[in-house]
Amino acid sequence: MNVLVLGAGIIGTATAYCLACEGHAVTVVDRQDAPAEETSRANAGLLVPSQSPPWNAPGIPWQALKWLRDDQGSLILRPRWEPWMWRWLLRFAWQSQPRHYRRNALNTLKLARLSKARLAALRQAEGLAYAETTGGILSLVRNPAALPAYARHAAFLRDLGLDVQYLDPAACVALEPALAPLGQRIAGGFHSRDDESGDAHALARGLAERATARGARFQFGTTVLGLVAERGRIASVATRAGALRADRYVLALGAESRALARGVGLALPIYPIKGYSVTVDIAGWAGAPRMPIRDPDLMTAATPLGTRLRVAGMAELTGIDRRIEPRYPERLVRALRALFPNLPSGARVEPWAGLRPMTPDGPPILGPTHYDNLLLNVGHGALGWTLAMGSAQVIADLVAGRRPSVALDGLTLAGR
Repeated sequence: MNVLVLGAGIIGTATAYCLACEGHAVTVVDRQDAPAEETSRANAGLLVPSQSPPWNAPGIPWQALKWLRDDQGSLILRPRWEPWMWRWLLRFAWQSQPRHYRRNALNTLKLARLSKARLAALRQAEGLAYAETTGGILSLVRNPAALPAYARHAAFLRDLGLDVQYLDPAACVALEPALAPLGQRIAGGFHSRDDESGDAHALARGLAERATARGARFQFGTTVLGLVAERGRIASVATRAGALRADRYVLALGAESRALARGVGLALPIYPIKGYSVTVDIAGWAGAPRMPIRDPDLMTAATPLGTRLRVAGMAELTGIDRRIEPRYPERLVRALRALFPNLPSGARVEPWAGLRPMTPDGPPILGPTHYDNLLLNVGHGALGWTLAMGSAQVIADLVAGRRPSVALDGLTLAGR
């Protein structure tokens, strides 16, 4: 079958790979000149089933009142006269009810588990290297008074079936010696053993190479302008290079997917949440961390990626805006130095910003639409790297006419 995949980020590239492995004739189009050059380019690098619970935990909407007037925090809401944003925020608040929160966490977690299993199989089958670590992630707690709240969240994660264990300060340093300079400033930590890390950009390029070897074609430098619908089907895709046609179409354009789908009457509840990262060259640093460290108090995560160390964080609601606000990367560098005081000075720092395509309830949007030849693979938010291989497998299942590898309850556009 001829399949046209729109988007060559980690989601679209993983989808192309899975489809090519099954013998489909796959074409991928993207406006960039190589795979994973936008939101997947320099994300946090975390594959985190433990982050399956959505951001809108019960009580979070009340925090939004603070975000409206706090430009110094890690969550920044810039009020705009944009009905799309306010509708999204109202749904975000509604979905924070405990009964919704647990259901949404489970729906994301089932996909995260599938994705982790598929990624492990991929490493074995293809021998891909992407600066991966598989020893879990350590989340630090600095304030002793906050330990009970984090312990309750860890208990919630264990109730979902995840392996999360409390570590006292000495055990945190034993697990990650790079934390030793913090000394008494650590109150404890939680080790999420199901989590992994790696470079999404490197994996996407490796997947693109292997998909190409199986016959897939990547058409870069091609901007998608719109979908053309006729008689209940997508007839073609309009691009700056002309019309493209296929038997099936997969929409995987991240934050741009909403506008494209709107052109053919599909309302995708997606809003772009801007995230930031800085990547630091740490070649030669003998005291570099060997595992990812999350600092929930600062809403940042530091991830070793070979000879680089990446710290990512921030969440800025500002619409389709990829500009880098200089003070936010500077804030991340300060957070990184607070976490690792021995970080060598003068290291080269590369800032980045990308738009996370988030749904108000948390899980991505996969699968069918009322167009019988259009499938969705969108809305992964901050978990695109975590969910990429599982989402790609679901799409491959649907194209092949198989029952999906996970139940699609809560993951499709219907009812969202």
